[in-house]
Parts: sequence; structure tokens; C-alpha cells
Amino acid sequence: MILPDIWSANWATTTSASRVLGLDFSKYQGNINLQTAIAAGAEYFFCRVGGGYKDNGQPFIDDLWSVNAQKLTDCGKPWAGYWYFIPKNIQEQADWLLDEILFHDYWMPLAIDCEKWWTSTAGLTPTQASDALEEFGSLLTTAGLDWQIYTRKSFWDLYYAPRTALCSHDLWVAHWDTDTPALPNTWTTWRFHQWSGDGNGRGAEFGAESNAIDLDYFNGDMAAFRDYLGLSDPYPFIVNTLQNTVIRLIPDSLSSPMWVAPVNTRLGVIGSTNDTNDKLWFDIGSGWVRAGHTDKVQPVPPVDPPAPPAPPDPPAPPPPDADKTFLVTAGKALARFIHSYNDAGKPIMQIYPGDSITEGRVKYLTGNTIAVLPSPIRADGGGDYYEIVTSPVAGIELFLRASDGVVG
Repeated sequence: MILPDIWSANWATTTSASRVLGLDFSKYQGNINLQTAIAAGAEYFFCRVGGGYKDNGQPFIDDLWSVNAQKLTDCGKPWAGYWYFIPKNIQEQADWLLDEILFHDYWMPLAIDCEKWWTSTAGLTPTQASDALEEFGSLLTTAGLDWQIYTRKSFWDLYYAPRTALCSHDLWVAHWDTDTPALPNTWTTWRFHQWSGDGNGRGAEFGAESNAIDLDYFNGDMAAFRDYLGLSDPYPFIVNTLQNTVIRLIPDSLSSPMWVAPVNTRLGVIGSTNDTNDKLWFDIGSGWVRAGHTDKVQPVPPVDPPAPPAPPDPPAPPPPDADKTFLVTAGKALARFIHSYNDAGKPIMQIYPGDSITEGRVKYLTGNTIAVLPSPIRADGGGDYYEIVTSPVAGIELFLRASDGVVG
């Protein structure tokens, strides 16, 4: 996509087990075979939608965009489009991009590709360039698109003014021949790193007709990548169908149809697998749906806990001597307790120990004899209770002996 800061074809033959490999491509890679790319280790893809011409920002669509987008939808791997941005003719660029991208299934934020080629003719200051990029990004956000920025330090720092509103978005950074890419101003980390490209001789290995191909890393291992996509365990997840979609008996396009989910049906995903063609399927309990026929997976929203029941009417006040038969202490912390009555009208004490309580015992006195019992305990009889020491559990219900007999 862009020229490297520095690069080496020898270094570009290495890969990292701790980072997830992907690639980006456009019409310049020809008729790319994504199954070959997947077999070589690619777990995700970026594909050019189009961009703006450098002289005036007049938009264009990549010659192979429609073909490539269909391949990406069918392959079952996460992907995103990217747009070659020129800071001119902003509204028309956004309109063209939205007309294309909103009709396709994609799982990752679209990338705005910020490169150097416009500087010789655009005649913009860094402030003007950042203003234009903010305007473009705002149009995408208003349309419901997440987006990130693709660039490199040696270009961004010269031609764009630092903006929190821009650098709060994920960074896809280009810097070849290094495992620690230089970061443009304001960013403190990166999401994707284009670490190899022109001259690497790996095009055929990844299914391209070109000699070279751009290779990328996700900043994390596969578990982190699944988290990023919203695919981390445990299930369930929610997906939304992009079209009228057949739900199959098993994860196979030739298997028996179970039912048809209309467009915009929300489905709960409880599992996933790849079929024999390495296409991803979601298990929705009542059958299987192709992941490529659904939109970006979202976590199931938390369910608010039910409202607590209305408190009962307060009990009748205790007999005058009922509160005089016990004292609650717990080391240096006084336990919080609540007096109530059971159905038989007998006094009950709910004990909620304080944080500093460490002893896990309940002590009580029976005449001159001290008995020590494990906690929690239901004690039936044995005399008046003078001291209680317990461990910090959620709550203990202790049944007390009162002057009118054994309670419980």
C-alpha cells in the first residue's frame, strides 16, 4: 500500500506465533485465491474498496472490489475494507464508500488509508488535512461505521496535525523490517501492523498473482483476536442476518434446511465451527447459520436483575426482655444484625459480619459451660447467647432461645 520506512526481504520471511497473521490486497494482487491464503496462515483480510484521486479527491472504486468482497463474504474469515483517502471532496468520497461497504458483511472496522501521494498537489496544511479527515470520519460514524486509521509515522507526523478525536481510533501502522513499529504522534499502541510488503516475494504463497503481498499482524494472540472480534468464550453471542438466510441441520451448505430466518433476524449463537471448505458456521441451537450471512457479532447485553420484592410489613415489637438475652461482637468489628420474627412469632437474628472478622466460630454460653460450634450454625436451645464470633460470609441466620422457650 505505501512505501516502507525501511525494509528487508529476508526479514519478511519470518512470522510470529504470538501475533495473528493477516494480509491486505487490492486489484494489484490480481485474482487472489483466499483459500490458498488461509492455508498459508492468514486469519483475516483487508481489501481496498476504492479511494480518491490525488489531484482532486474524485472517488473511484477498485476494479476488483465487488469480486473480492464476495470472496471475502464466502471465505468465513474476518475482514474489513479500506479506503484510499484524499483530504479533498470529502462528502462525495464518503457517499461512494457508504454506497459500497454497507451492502457487504464485514467483521472489523473499516480502515481509512492515509498516504503521502496527495501532498504534491493538494497544498493543504496539517491542520487542514486533519480537519478533512475528521469530517470524513464523522460522516462514517453518523452512518454507523466503526473505523480505524492506516498510516506510518514518517508521513503522519509531517502532514497531519495531532488530534485526540483521530488518535482515539485504532491504529493500523505500516513499518517494515521491525517487530516494534514506530508510532505516529499521539498514539501509544497499535492494533494492526503491516510488517512486510513490496519485494517480499510471497504473493504466490498467499494466493496472489502478484510477486509480493502486504502482510499484517494483529497485536495479540488468537485468544486476544477473538476477544477483539467479540467471539471470545463463553457463549452466547448475538448476530443479525443480512438477508433471508437458510438455517441448516448441520454446518454444510448442502445439508437439510431447517427454517428460514428473515433479514434482520437476531440469532443467539451458542457455538461455532468451520466446515470442510473452511467456512465459519454458527450454532444457534435450532440449526446452523453461515457466519458470512450475519453481521458483526455483538455480546449478549446483560440482563438487569429482577426488582426485589416489596418488603413485608414490619413485625410486632419484641417483648420487653427479648433483646436482653444476647450481645453480638466480632473481634474488633461489630456485626450488623437485624431482628425479625419467624412464622411462630419467635425472635430471629440475621447476622452480616464485618470485613475484619476472621474467626469462623459461633460461641454461646449454657450456664457456666462454653460450647464452640462450626459456623454457619442453626442453634436450638442451650441458654442465653452472650457472644457471637463468625467468619465473613454472606449472612448467617441464627435461631435464639428466648425467655418463652426454644425458638426454631
